[in-house]
Amino acid sequence: MPNSLMKACLLVAVIWAAAYLPGLGAAEIGGMEAKRIWPALDMLELGGSHWILPSCGGEDYYNKPPGMNWPIAASFKLSGVRSPVTARMPTALAMLAFALLLLVLPSRWLDIPAKLTAAAIFLTAKGSLDFGRQAEIDGVYMLMTGIAMLWWLNVWSRKGSRWSLWIPPAIFLAYGALVKGPLLGVAFYAMAVCVLIYTRRLKELLAWQHLAAVAIMVAVGMGWVVLALRASSSGQGMLETWRSQWAVRFEPDQQHQTNWLLNFPRALLELGPWLLFMPLLWVPRFVRNLPEEHRPMFRGARLGMCIGFVAINLMPAALPRYSLPVLPLACLLLAWVLSSHREPVASDEIWRKGLFICFFALVATSIAGLVLLYDGPAGWIVLGVSVLVAGAAAWWTPRLRGGGPFSLATATAMLVAALQYYAFVQIAGEAAVGPRREAAAAINAAVPADQTLYLYRIGSEQLILYLRPGWKLAPTPDDVGPDVKYLLTQTRWLKPDVLGERVSARNPRRLVGYLPAANRFEEVVLKLDDQSMPATQP
Repeated sequence: MPNSLMKACLLVAVIWAAAYLPGLGAAEIGGMEAKRIWPALDMLELGGSHWILPSCGGEDYYNKPPGMNWPIAASFKLSGVRSPVTARMPTALAMLAFALLLLVLPSRWLDIPAKLTAAAIFLTAKGSLDFGRQAEIDGVYMLMTGIAMLWWLNVWSRKGSRWSLWIPPAIFLAYGALVKGPLLGVAFYAMAVCVLIYTRRLKELLAWQHLAAVAIMVAVGMGWVVLALRASSSGQGMLETWRSQWAVRFEPDQQHQTNWLLNFPRALLELGPWLLFMPLLWVPRFVRNLPEEHRPMFRGARLGMCIGFVAINLMPAALPRYSLPVLPLACLLLAWVLSSHREPVASDEIWRKGLFICFFALVATSIAGLVLLYDGPAGWIVLGVSVLVAGAAAWWTPRLRGGGPFSLATATAMLVAALQYYAFVQIAGEAAVGPRREAAAAINAAVPADQTLYLYRIGSEQLILYLRPGWKLAPTPDDVGPDVKYLLTQTRWLKPDVLGERVSARNPRRLVGYLPAANRFEEVVLKLDDQSMPATQP
C-alpha cells in the first residue's frame, strides 16, 4: 500500500473514531432501534426460522426483512455482550468500512486526495452522523447503495468488464433490499441510466451480464419472500402488512401529507455543513477542471443524483431519511469537484479564516469547560480533545495557507469530528440517566441475581438491553410453566383467557410496575410461587 494511501486511511480512521465512538451507548435505545435489536435477540434465543422471518418476543414481525437483524445478532454473539454499544457497533463499523473501501478500491476518476476528501465529507455529513450511530436500518441501507454506486463508477471509469460492472453492485443492492426493501434501486438506477445516456451507451442495459445481475437481485428478494412465507404463522397476515405499507406510500393520511411538504428541505439538511458547497457542482469553472474524458460521467451522475433525490421525495408518504441512499453519491461528486480545484479564490481564504476561528474557539471553550464546568475524568478527556484539536490545527496550518479546497475540506471534517467528540464526551464520561434505564434498574433490583426473569409479550422493547443478562423469552402462554418464578408482562395479558388462570393459581405478587411512554398498558414484574401455593388475584 503506498505511503500516501496509508496516511489517508489513518486519517480517516481518526476522524471516524472521534465522530462515531464517543458516547455510542450513552443515548437510550429509542425510536425503532428496539425493532432491530429484539429480532436479533430472538434469533439467538429461539434460533431456527427466526433467522429467516424476524420476530419480536416470539411474535412474527413482518414490517422489515432481517438484513439489519443479522449483523446485530452477530455483534452480540461475537462480543458476548448485549448492550446498546454492541447493538450500534455494526452500523458504526459499516461507516468506517465504506470510507476505507472508498480509499482502497482502484479508480481512474478519483485520486487519493479526492478519495480522502470524499471519505471525510461522507463521515461528517449530518445524515451519516445521525444514522451511523444508531442500531437502525437507514445507515446500512445508505451504505449498501453507496458501495454499489462507487463500485459501478470505478469500473465504468476504467472501462472494466461487464461482469465486474453489474454483478458486484447487484449483490450489494440485493443485500440492501433485505435490509429495508427495493427503494434503493431508484437511487442506483437513476445514476447508472443517466451516465449511460450521457456517454451514449444506453444499450448496456440490454447486456446479458446486466440481465443476470437483475436476475440475482430478483432471486435473492423472492427467495427470501418464499422462505419467510413458509416460516410465517400467517402468510396472509404477512402479505397484508406489506400491502398496507406500500399503500400508505401512495395514499397517505393527513399527517403524512403535512410532513411531505417539508421533505425536500429536511432531506437536503442531511448533507449538513456540506450543503453550502453543493452549488459548486454546477459552477462551469469547477466542472472544467475535471478531465475531459470523465465529464460526461460526472454530468450523468450529477443528473442521476438529482433525479433519484426528487423521485424518492415525491412519494406522498416519503420521509426525509428515505433519500439517504443518494447521500454517498453527493459526497463523491462534491469531493471530486473540490479536489480538482487547484487555483485559490477569494472564497478559499474566507473558508480558511473561518476554520481557524472555529478551531481555536473550540480549544478555548474546551479549556474553559475544564476549569469551570467539568470535574473528574470527563474534564481530562475534554482537555485531551483540546490538545488534539490544537495539534491538528497547527499541523494543518501550512497546508491551509497554501492549499486549496482539498485541504480545507479535510480540515473541516476534522473540526466536525472534534465537535462531535466534544458534544458526546460528557455523556460518555458520566452515567446517563433516563426512564428506561431507571425502570430496568428497578426491575433488576427486584429480581434476585440468581433467578431468571421471563418476558411475555412486553410492549417496551427498548427496555430489554438494560435488563440484567440471563432473562428468557416466554413466547406463548404455554411457556409460562412451573419453572417461571419471575414474570415481566403487560397487565392486559393477565386476563383469564390469556395468562390469568395459570398466573392467579400461583399466588402472584407484584414487585415492580412500569408504564412505558406512549403506551397505555402498564407492565409489571410478578413473583410466582409453586402451583401448590394458595391462589390470590394479582
